[in-house]
Amino acid sequence: MNTPKKPEFIYLKQEDVIAAGGLDMKLALADVELAFKMHGQDEIIQPNKTVIEFPDQESGQRRYLTVSMPAYLGGQINRAGIKWAAESVDNARRGDLPYGMDLIILHDLERAHPLAMMDGTLITAIRTGAAAGVAAKYLARPDSKTAAFIGAGVIGRTTLDSHLDMPVLETG
Repeated sequence: MNTPKKPEFIYLKQEDVIAAGGLDMKLALADVELAFKMHGQDEIIQPNKTVIEFPDQESGQRRYLTVSMPAYLGGQINRAGIKWAAESVDNARRGDLPYGMDLIILHDLERAHPLAMMDGTLITAIRTGAAAGVAAKYLARPDSKTAAFIGAGVIGRTTLDSHLDMPVLETG
């Protein structure tokens, strides 16, 4: 009889994500482009997000938000995962913490346990910027020489970075 292995997983805090290449825009662009191709080949299962909004008692406007985003990437990746995102208007007002903070869990389907849990805040920012860069690669007119960026903040910066790092499509 085989002795069962004790499930183990790693936890990557934000510094670990950075050390593992989490700020590498060229790598993110390649990964996002692969994910888009996989999606086009029906190798991704991505159900709708589950969103819970918590309004401010006085204004009725959203004060807090939580979002769960499960997905499965098949093919060569063959991993399921979920991103849990939380946002707080209070953080933005105080300025002591990011407006939104995310956590990602990657799951081993065959062994039915998590492989990794990691801070997803920077991953989200880099991935969002990279998605815009990949979109520009395929959707911009071939003769485009100018881009406009409206907005500020982390996502604006990562979007600019993605456009600076995205190789131009070969023509002809």
